Amino acid sequence: YESSARRGGRALDTTAFGETADLAVDVGAAMYIEQNHYMAASAASLGLETVSRATTTKGRSRLLVLGSEGTPVFTEAAFSAQSMYRMASRFGLRDLKRLTNRGREFITNFSRLYGVQQRGEAFESVEALLESAGMADVPRMSCTDAVGRALSSASSNAATELVSALMRNNYGQPWAPAGALCCFTAVAPLAAGGSKAAYRIFGGNARLVEALLRRSGATLHLNTTVTSVTATSRGRYILGFSRQDRGASAAPTPSKDDGSASLRTDAGSVHEASSYDYVVLAAPCPPADDLAVNSTGASPNLLSRCSRLPFQLVYTTLVHGLLDPAALGSLLTAPELNGKFSDVLVADGAPLPFSSIGLQPSGGAGADAAAAACAAAGHAPLADGLGIPRWKIFSEHQLTADQLGRLFLCHGAGSVVRHEWAAPGAYPRSRPWAKGSGGSFVLHASGAAGGLVLHPSAVESATSAMEVMAVAARNAALLVRQDLVRRGAADAVSPRRAAAVEKEEL
Repeated sequence: YESSARRGGRALDTTAFGETADLAVDVGAAMYIEQNHYMAASAASLGLETVSRATTTKGRSRLLVLGSEGTPVFTEAAFSAQSMYRMASRFGLRDLKRLTNRGREFITNFSRLYGVQQRGEAFESVEALLESAGMADVPRMSCTDAVGRALSSASSNAATELVSALMRNNYGQPWAPAGALCCFTAVAPLAAGGSKAAYRIFGGNARLVEALLRRSGATLHLNTTVTSVTATSRGRYILGFSRQDRGASAAPTPSKDDGSASLRTDAGSVHEASSYDYVVLAAPCPPADDLAVNSTGASPNLLSRCSRLPFQLVYTTLVHGLLDPAALGSLLTAPELNGKFSDVLVADGAPLPFSSIGLQPSGGAGADAAAAACAAAGHAPLADGLGIPRWKIFSEHQLTADQLGRLFLCHGAGSVVRHEWAAPGAYPRSRPWAKGSGGSFVLHASGAAGGLVLHPSAVESATSAMEVMAVAARNAALLVRQDLVRRGAADAVSPRRAAAVEKEEL
């Protein structure tokens, strides 16, 4: 059951807006690293083409970091030796090594979860899952505390500029109050190898979701919002839902002891709703106002047990144009900035309206329109066939036309693409766990009768990423399998053997 008209959730790309696959830009979940086994293995098994960040930015992959004053604190040079000198001078060689090692340690610990799940182990709580990989205590620390222990000081440039900029780029929020596990998730791509180790699905990451759905053979109900989940006396679950395309909106009333239910629409027609043994809420908790109240009072709406998290509002803006170096406080020339650089990261406190800027595939009518606009403004396209670049901008507030006009020397105003991540948001606002607040994957268990209502997204109280959600999803599958085996309703196949056919448990 999918509340929107499309597949993919927070994986969204510009093909949904009519653009071709070769020019697709992810405006939501954007990348995974090569150490992310489930993402990489799923893409390979499905025959999906993957593209590294290094390939996308070939020949123009340099980095610019802006500090709290909104001016450059690190400008990557043309030669690696010079860049390393600049980075060590600004962030400290010892701190850079410590930060990289801490990021690699996180990747190593996280990777232990693959072995745990291959053995068939499943966990009812987020804390227990992380404990199996030696990470249970990390979410209880703030990023300030964890980074302060790892580096020379929490006030070092490596912390307040580099870690800060990585957190704003990856999660759109300040680093200091965030939970440590989320912070190290943001650092992981740097520790993994940077752009060489970062990948996306050609044509958009939503293609992976679509391919997995096709392979599963699942029946998908689009434009259908589940508003309630209630338990029957025989351990089954009834889903109440509203269909946007039909105007139906009702809470279910169980009519038979086998758990079937009827839904009466506003127009008065009746729809039958099937009951289920297992329900997986594969999304953030629904807003309380969207939950239906069971009029009979016989069974509570189990979705009300979901622990809601505050989410971070993020705006994504795509622009074909030439960035103005002066707007970034840089002494680079326009051809240098637009032809050699791929990423602009911004530390907390900078008086700038955006969190980060990243180079994306460019071409088509949008690039042609921008080239015409730039020519009219007296700015020539980049040499060597690079033309007019396309940039993805993350910001906490929607960028106005005036702000874009100040950021770019010239741009295609008519080809600007905007998307607001506001319902519920892009990512939870990360905070350290309070005592006993790790979250549960199990919203309800029917006991001896069997049956579960599961919420894999509870893991987002600790950290969030595509691979993190894949691990949580497999944990949900293992919990279901574990319950089926307990009930004697499943073939007690070896978990190790079952793991060999990964598609059946993802």
